[in-house]
Amino acid sequence: MPDGGRLTRAEFDAAAHELINHYSSTSPTFELGPHLICRGWRWEEHKSHPNLGYLRRSARVRVRPVADPDNADEDIASETVEAVDDIATVDAAATDATAEDACTVEFHITYSPSYEVPMLYFTASTSSGVPLPLPSLLSSHLFHPRPASSLPPSIRTNYALSTKPDAPFPLLSLGEHSTLGTPAWFLHPCETAAALAEIGGAAGAEDMGGEGPRGEGRRYLEAWLMLVGSVLDLRC
Repeated sequence: MPDGGRLTRAEFDAAAHELINHYSSTSPTFELGPHLICRGWRWEEHKSHPNLGYLRRSARVRVRPVADPDNADEDIASETVEAVDDIATVDAAATDATAEDACTVEFHITYSPSYEVPMLYFTASTSSGVPLPLPSLLSSHLFHPRPASSLPPSIRTNYALSTKPDAPFPLLSLGEHSTLGTPAWFLHPCETAAALAEIGGAAGAEDMGGEGPRGEGRRYLEAWLMLVGSVLDLRC
């Protein structure tokens, strides 16, 4: 794993392609495992600028609209998350979902030059293109069950979610996509490098998977996806 939990842009690009190639060429041998969050990603090049590619994955979530944002936990019942290959196929795949309960989710993994770590952006909208508000997101299966049900209202706004009142940065924010420049939700990467360094230190000199240096970038992204997966349910 890269020293200090950080990696360069070139290392990120190489790791992304390692992840794609590994999980597109192997079949899972167990019902549970890293393939649940590591399969289905594909590489997307920036249309105008070279060397700004990112990983992309699309999914569908069916939710009921929130009638009262103040009672979001009671008003929303989320159903299964289904993986889809491309955002353009979502409407065709939603055979039993109405315009009110079909939600398209687009995940992007980009590289953060400021923090030198991967960064997750995502958007979620209904089939009519209306973005889901934060209460709907938090009550859907995008997040693990009830992440904010016990949080005081003072640290949850329409545009951000903090887990601690004195946190320097919110856990989840609505901001500008670092590569596309479009609005998107993102998980703040300020603690990512430290967490990944701790994972790498815990692994020590053990040869993960018997591969040695080969596949190191992929294992880094696998560890990062596990971290992100502790907040968002990426098993789609």
